Amino acid sequence: MILHSLSMVELDVLRCIANGLSDQQIARTLYKSVHTIHRHRDNLLGKVGVNNRVELTRYAIAAGHVPVAWKNGANEGRWHRPASGTIRV
Repeated sequence: MILHSLSMVELDVLRCIANGLSDQQIARTLYKSVHTIHRHRDNLLGKVGVNNRVELTRYAIAAGHVPVAWKNGANEGRWHRPASGTIRV
């Protein structure tokens, strides 16, 4: 199972990527250098077996690493960011 091979920091980076943060924003959020974030991102791509951030985000959602919110009413079924705008790491 992939989950067991991801470090805690890699999981934090994965959650940040899935929440739409840039590498610079992730570095500031996690108090790491941008170079370190690049290294973790590249490790994630290899471990998960995907080619880009979009595929990492799909993996994070499918694996349950990020909460998914749904709108009610006419837009039901469309993805959106929770109203609070908070990033859950």
